[in-house]
Amino acid sequence: MANETWIKAERGIRYREHPTRKHGVPRRPDRYFVIRIAVDAVMRQEALGWESEGITLEKARLELAKLREAKRTGKGPRSLTERREIVDGKRRAEKAARRAEEVPRRNHLI
Repeated sequence: MANETWIKAERGIRYREHPTRKHGVPRRPDRYFVIRIAVDAVMRQEALGWESEGITLEKARLELAKLREAKRTGKGPRSLTERREIVDGKRRAEKAARRAEEVPRRNHLI
């Protein structure tokens, strides 16, 4: 989609409408929401998802507020990318811990 037109919902939240896919009772075009936030003096645009998959303007507001609060206080991830990295790191650590706890099943018939 080389010719995307972003519509500003409010400060820090934008969406684009799918050219053919419809969603909702009034059958309007499906919307793809993104948030824009500055992290380390660099503007980032991060995807939230499609309205048909449950992302609403209210959810986008809440997500942006959480990230702004984390940026202001210094507690928690400041971007969706940072949050994803934290979650992935925890999953890898849990998986490694489970592997370490497993007892090798060699010679189990002896």
